Amino acid sequence: MVSKAATKRNGSKLIVVGIGASAGGLEALKAFIAPLEKGQKIAYLIAQHMDPKHQSLLATLLGRETDLEVAEAVNDEKLVADRIYVCPSNKDMTLVGEKIILREPRHGVGPKPSVDMMFASLAKDFGDRAIGVILSGTGSDGSNGIRAIKAAGGINIAQDKESAKYDGMPVSAVNTGIVDLVLPPEEIAKELRAITVHYPAGKLLPPTTTPAVLSTYDQIMDVIKRRTKCDFSDYKTNTILRRIERRMATRQMRKIEEYAAFLENTTAEVELLSKDILISVTSFFRDKEAFAALTKVIKKIISQKQHGDPIRVWIPGCATGEEAYTIAIMFAQELGAEIQQYNIQFFATDLDGPATITGRKGIYSESSVADMDEEVLNRYFIRVGNQYEVVKQIREMVVFANHDLVRNPPFLRLDMVSCRNLFIYFNNDLQGRIFGLFHYVLKQNGYLFLGKSESIGAFTDLFTPIDKKWRIFARKGGFKQPLMGYSDPTVALPDIPRARRERDLRQTPESLMEKTLSTAFAPPSVIVDDSYTILHVSGDVRNFLTINPGKFGSDILSLVRGDIRPSLRAMLHKALRDGEYEAVHRIRISATPDSKPIIIGVRRVDLPSGNESYCVISFEQQELEVVENGVVIDVNSSDVDRVKELEQELTATREHLQTVVEELETSNEELQSLNEELQASNEELQSSNEELETSNEELQSTNEELTTVNEELQVKTGELAFANTDLANLRDSIRYPLIVVDRELRVMMFTAPTTNLFSIEKNDVGQVITSLPSSIDLPDIRTQIASVINGEKSHEQEIHVEDKLFWMLVDPYYDERRMVVGAVLSFLDRTEISEMQLKLANAKKEIERLGKVGKLFS
Repeated sequence: MVSKAATKRNGSKLIVVGIGASAGGLEALKAFIAPLEKGQKIAYLIAQHMDPKHQSLLATLLGRETDLEVAEAVNDEKLVADRIYVCPSNKDMTLVGEKIILREPRHGVGPKPSVDMMFASLAKDFGDRAIGVILSGTGSDGSNGIRAIKAAGGINIAQDKESAKYDGMPVSAVNTGIVDLVLPPEEIAKELRAITVHYPAGKLLPPTTTPAVLSTYDQIMDVIKRRTKCDFSDYKTNTILRRIERRMATRQMRKIEEYAAFLENTTAEVELLSKDILISVTSFFRDKEAFAALTKVIKKIISQKQHGDPIRVWIPGCATGEEAYTIAIMFAQELGAEIQQYNIQFFATDLDGPATITGRKGIYSESSVADMDEEVLNRYFIRVGNQYEVVKQIREMVVFANHDLVRNPPFLRLDMVSCRNLFIYFNNDLQGRIFGLFHYVLKQNGYLFLGKSESIGAFTDLFTPIDKKWRIFARKGGFKQPLMGYSDPTVALPDIPRARRERDLRQTPESLMEKTLSTAFAPPSVIVDDSYTILHVSGDVRNFLTINPGKFGSDILSLVRGDIRPSLRAMLHKALRDGEYEAVHRIRISATPDSKPIIIGVRRVDLPSGNESYCVISFEQQELEVVENGVVIDVNSSDVDRVKELEQELTATREHLQTVVEELETSNEELQSLNEELQASNEELQSSNEELETSNEELQSTNEELTTVNEELQVKTGELAFANTDLANLRDSIRYPLIVVDRELRVMMFTAPTTNLFSIEKNDVGQVITSLPSSIDLPDIRTQIASVINGEKSHEQEIHVEDKLFWMLVDPYYDERRMVVGAVLSFLDRTEISEMQLKLANAKKEIERLGKVGKLFS
C-alpha cells in the first residue's frame, strides 16, 4: 500500500526515478543521463554496486556527462528536482518522506548498495510517482523491488539485453513479467520525458468520468475477459481506471478510446494490463500490531485442538507468499516442539501464477526481510548468497496454488481465513459474495482476519468482531447453504435474506410424505461427506453407533461399533474411490449365540455440480430362528456344512493375508530405511549445493565490484593518458634546460636542452643528479636542493659555463596534496642579456665621458 504521505506528496508532482546498476553500469549510466533535461520535476537516485572499501568517483565521472547537478547523497538530505543523487560506497540508500536516509548494510555478503531496498522505499513513499530503472549488471538485485513499484502504481523500465554489457539484472527484471518498457539507456531518458508529458494524472477518474469513458471501460473489461479468462467486472472501477491510466502513460496515449483500440489489436498489452491489475505487494509481519492481536486467535485455535487434529488456514490473494509464511511461522512459534503432533495445512492462493511460483520457492531478497526480528530471521530462514530461504519445515506447511477466488471452488472446513488488502479492490456485490463464501468454508468456531484496511460492512449477521481495530472476526452460526455451481463465474454465492431462509425451512406436504415413508419403510441410515463426517441421521442408529469416553468426534468411524468398523471403512473407501457404487455386507455385531446379523449398505451420491460426494450408510437387522438342539441359524442359511467350509477357508485366507501383511510391513520398513538414506544423501547434496551457490554469489559480487573498479580505472587511465600527452607537449615546448628531481635527488624528468649542460639520456631517469657528468661546477647543489625541499623556498644562483652565463632557479615540486616531494631546476641562458647589459653599461660610461668632455669645451 502507498502511505498517506505519498498521497499527499503527489500533489507536489515530484517524480522520483530510482536507477539500479552493477557491472557495466558506468557506460550505461553515462548514456542514460546524457540526454536528461532540466525542468521536468524529476529527482534521480542511483544505486550502483561497488566495492565497499573503494572510494567511488561515480558522481565526478557522471557530472561531466550532463547539465543536471550530480552529487553524492547525504544523509537526511531533502530531494529536489533536476538533481542526481549517487549512493556512496558501503551504504544502503532509502527514502523516508522526501528525505534520503543512508545506513550501513546489515550483512557483509551481497550487493551494496541494495537496489531492492531502494526501490521498496521509493514505492512506499511515492506510489504512482515512482519509476524504477534497471541497467547493466550481473545477478538479480532489483527484481523484487520493481514488484513493489508496480503494486504502488509506478512504472518499471529495463535496459535491453543487446545494449547491456552484462544482462543479468535487466533480464532477471524482464523475466518477472512486470517491466513496462525495455529500451537502450539513451532512449530511456527520452521515454521518461514523454511519460511525464502524457501522464493523465487522474484524468479518467471522477468527477471527470463521462459515459463515453465508462462505455470504453466496459469494452476493455470484455477484451481482458475474452483473452485471459479473468473477469474484473466486479472490481472497483476507479482502481482499474488508475491501472489503465498508468498503461496509457507508458504507451504515450491521452485518450482511453485510443488505448482500447490498441488493446484490441495487441495481445501482449492485454497481458501487461492484466498483470498490472493483479499485482500486489506484501511483506513479512506487515503491521506488527495486527499480528500481535492475531496471536491471541492462534492460541484459541490451538487450545481447541488435540494431537492429530487438522489445523487448516486459507490465505487467498497471497501474492508472493510473505504473509502466508508469516502466519505459518506464528503457528510454529506457538506450537513449538509439538508441531509434529498436528496435521497442519496452509493454503496460499492467488490469481497471479508467477507470484505463487515465487512463494512456492520460498526465497526472498534481503530487502524483504530487512525489518524482521533478528531472532525470527535466524530461526526460520537460511541465508543463500544475498537472499533468504524459508526453512523446509515452514515451506512444507504451506501449499501454494493458482486459484480464482471468484470462479474456483473454495477450501472447506477451515479454522481461519486471512484475507488482507483484497476487499479494497472489490465492489459491494462481490464483497457480499465473498463474505458469504468465507462464512460457508469456516468451521463453527472459525476466524476471519481482514486487517485495518478492510471492513465487514453490512454482513454483521455472518461474523462477530473479536478485535475491531485490526478487523478480526469470529464466524457466527446459522444458515449454511451448499455452494452449488460455484465453478460457474456467472453464478453468485448465496446471499439469502433471513425471511427467505425461514420460509425454505418450513415443511411442505411433499417433505412430510417423504419423511413419513422414510420412517416407516427405510432402514436406519446416516449420510457422511468425503471425510466421513456425519451430516444427517435418519432412524434409530443407537444399536450401531456408540459414544466413547473422551473428546467427541463427528467421524462415523469413531462412533460406529468396533466389530463393524473394518468392514465399513473398506466399503466407504471403495465407494468414494470407484464412483457411483452400491455395496451390501452381512456381518454379526458380536459372537454371542443370540446376536443378530446386520446388513450394511453403502451407496455413493454426488451433487449435480460434481464438486462434492457423499455416502449414505444404512443398517438393517435380520431376525433369527431357533431350531433343534438350541442352534441359532440365520433365516437365509440353508447349508450349515457349506457355512463351516467357508469359515475354514476364511480362516486360512486370513492367516495367509496376515503373512502377506507382515512381509509387506518388512518390505516397507526396508524401503523406509532406504528412503531415509536417500533423503539424508539428498540433504547433504542440497547443503553442498547451497554452499556452492553462496560461494558463487560471493564471487559474483566480488566480480561486480572488480568490474566497477576496473571501469573507473579505465576512465582514470584515459584521463592520465591525456595528462601525460599534455605534459609531454609542454616539456617538448620548453627551450631551456629543466630537470625535475625527487627528495632523494633522483631525476624524474628533463627537457631536451638539458643535454647541453649535463650528459644525460632517457635511460638516466632515476639516477641521482650529482652522479651525472656535467659541464658546470655545482659543488653545493645537494645542499641547495635540500634547502629548497625542506624550507619550501626557491633558490636563485648565477653560474658560468665556458663562455655562457646561466641563471639557475631551484623551486619546490608539489604533489596533489601540496606536499613538497622534490625540486625543479631551471637554467635560463642569460648570455645575451649579460652581453647587452655590458654593452649598455659601456655605452653609458662612454656617454658620461663624452658629457664630461663637452662640459670642458663649453
